[in-house]
Amino acid sequence: MKIIEYDKRVSHFRTRKDQYPINREYQREQKGIWSLEDKQYLIDSILKKLALPKFYFRKLDDKKYEIVDGQQRLETIWEF
Repeated sequence: MKIIEYDKRVSHFRTRKDQYPINREYQREQKGIWSLEDKQYLIDSILKKLALPKFYFRKLDDKKYEIVDGQQRLETIWEF
């Protein structure tokens, strides 16, 4: 396994949702378990340009990556 680190802007994920399919195998059984307050806190952190925890993906091909860790954060960004 090769680990590569990239710096990406939130806008990268917002405009490329189709490149990041969710594999439920890596995720909790319940979808959307964050409260409205949790989601607001994340968006507030982004708008204030605070550091976010890392997202982890598994490369499927040249344009697709499975979300290994960060599903709730990405779903919140896409929802916003």
